[in-house]
Amino acid sequence: MPQPRSVAALAGLFAGALAGCSGADPPAPDRGAAHVSILAVGDTGRRHVFFAPWFEGQLAVAAGMAASDQANPVDALVLLGDNFYDGGLQAYELQERLRENLVGPYCGFVELDASRSAEVAAACRAPVSAGHAIPILAVPGNHDLAGDGGLEAQCTAVDDFVSNWQFACRQPVVLDLEGGLSVIAYDSASPGAADRTDALALAIRRARGPFRVLASHHPPGVSRDDGPTAEGPVFEAVRRAGVPVHAHLAGHNHSLQLLSREGTAIPLGVIAGSGARARPSIDRAHPDRVFGASRLGFARLSVQRAPGPPRLQVSLYSTPDWPLFGGGAPTLEARWSVDAEGRVRDEGTR
Repeated sequence: MPQPRSVAALAGLFAGALAGCSGADPPAPDRGAAHVSILAVGDTGRRHVFFAPWFEGQLAVAAGMAASDQANPVDALVLLGDNFYDGGLQAYELQERLRENLVGPYCGFVELDASRSAEVAAACRAPVSAGHAIPILAVPGNHDLAGDGGLEAQCTAVDDFVSNWQFACRQPVVLDLEGGLSVIAYDSASPGAADRTDALALAIRRARGPFRVLASHHPPGVSRDDGPTAEGPVFEAVRRAGVPVHAHLAGHNHSLQLLSREGTAIPLGVIAGSGARARPSIDRAHPDRVFGASRLGFARLSVQRAPGPPRLQVSLYSTPDWPLFGGGAPTLEARWSVDAEGRVRDEGTR
């Protein structure tokens, strides 16, 4: 149910008053000169509760992402699946869910000049000057497939409302960004996903780079309970592509994690699946895990060109659990980087 404007206004005033009391750190700047940056987050599409402006985790994370963008503007937003719980995006609730889970939270990033944008534009309450439209690249998650026709709505209908929406509908989508970063988004959730190794290899090979990042809902090599699994077809696709891939973005596991896999086909694994709800704990040790936190938050990836040779920098930020307590300021939890040759290092948190 959409929230009354009076409730949203009161919540905004209350949250703003508390922001000055927050113990969260201001957004940490990227180290060096960032030539291109993206934000990434997954598992964001849960239905909003009543008094969502005070208590909804997705809005707390979205506020942190907006603060990160305001401190250092980004070039794209990547949504890592489970964009609409529990049964995908259904036709009968299309406008309501787009207002609730896409336009409202990411108001500063959406472009509302499509044929049906007027039907959802009221959810975006920030002035146009407060944000900047950037590509929104999304992949499907298992919950996006759960209902009848939910995937089709994301494939074919969302861009009638949000014109900068791009969706990896069963086939990979390549987003080449100026500044040397390519994001290859692919479907790991729908039936037959494991049989699309050749298509993924072709997309990786086509990506301009020189830094390449894969994005899907499921983290390869990590089980649902955070333990190790076999590398599988994604690593095989990278080997077939014959060009470097530097990191993999995923959601599905409701936490923030970094995995260092130097010497493998994908040197850095990044999990940012706590865009609305975090799991209470990370249950099992993974031999490659170098950071893990059961906190709400998001990932930021930047290509740095100074000082020294270029590196792809991966930062994980946590946010308050509720918009009520924090005013949107994210806290830097971990920062690692990888160079063009796949060498990984810990950049620390300060």
